[in-house]
Amino acid sequence: MTDSKCFLLISHEFPPVGGGAANAAGHYAEELAKMGHKVIVMTAGYKNLAERETRNGVTIIRLSAKRHHAHKSNPFEMFFFIFAALFSLGSIVDRFRPDHALIFFVSPFGLLGLALKAWFDVPFSVFARGGDIPGFVHITSFYHSFLQPLTDRILEEAEHVFTNGAYLKQLTDKLLDEEKEAINIPNGLDTDLYKPKIVGEELKLLFVGRMVQSQKNFMVLPEILKETPDLNLHLYMVGDGPDLDLFKSKIYEYGLQDKVTMLKWLNKASLAKFYEICDVLIFPSLVEGVSNVLVEALASGLYVLGNDIPDTRFFIEETRRGYVMQTNSPKEYVELLRDLYHDPARIEVGISRSVLAELSWQRSTEKLEQHLLEEK
Repeated sequence: MTDSKCFLLISHEFPPVGGGAANAAGHYAEELAKMGHKVIVMTAGYKNLAERETRNGVTIIRLSAKRHHAHKSNPFEMFFFIFAALFSLGSIVDRFRPDHALIFFVSPFGLLGLALKAWFDVPFSVFARGGDIPGFVHITSFYHSFLQPLTDRILEEAEHVFTNGAYLKQLTDKLLDEEKEAINIPNGLDTDLYKPKIVGEELKLLFVGRMVQSQKNFMVLPEILKETPDLNLHLYMVGDGPDLDLFKSKIYEYGLQDKVTMLKWLNKASLAKFYEICDVLIFPSLVEGVSNVLVEALASGLYVLGNDIPDTRFFIEETRRGYVMQTNSPKEYVELLRDLYHDPARIEVGISRSVLAELSWQRSTEKLEQHLLEEK
């Protein structure tokens, strides 16, 4: 490393707290540290986690943010973190002298980037993650109607705007000036998770996600099981959400209780066990960026049946570990599952080492570093 920098990474969630953004922040921080950079993480405190620690070469500073749940947060907790961070920026800049700030989520957390640039002349880049960009998730439209001026200012002042999926990049580019373009770097695969599959007598299916039918489209699952009584299938359903009871009622209506195991949200270690025992990820989402679940499942060797949306298609085609659905209908899933059930060798075919290397977090971070170090 000939051009070592100090990066201040700001994310209100960081492992072991949080979901997809936390996972990405954790991997980027550790990979940048491996490359010889100094990495300081500012994140929200949670329960008994240390206020300050060094882990895998990364210095982690946790601020009091009144966070009550490991896997979800609310606007009050997010804004509390922002206020705590604003009061801490001066001391952190004085001590660590960061060359560049990397901020997860455009709005509202990009406000911290504006402060760093205005008060301390520290440039910043932002990572768009989905819900922070208008139009990605329609239920956030009310929120964006208030924060749009702030979002526009953050995107204008940021050195770089990174996205993790083609659809998100498309939406983000609409908000940028003509001379500026979002830089798309897909999430990496955790290649340490990867193990080739050996299918047993029972074909184990997995669904992981927030139970919101309008986004996740999980109600195809009871229909699939109803139409395959002759196949030895079992579905592991991981998650929670407002439409969970809708799913449960259909399972009971069809008498499928013995075919389904329901699980609440799992931590990463527990979820990894289900990646290991399951064979096929059912991924029927209608709206999705680069899903952490999709990437982790592929990295763990699962075969994926996923709806034809841009980022899902990209990962399935790159890894050759799945099938992109054409109609996303229960009938199509049933036909493919019958084929896989009678020809499990298709599931047992592994991912080549060269593909794993190209889609790894190391490779994603190399792409990130290239942009961060380029001369402006």
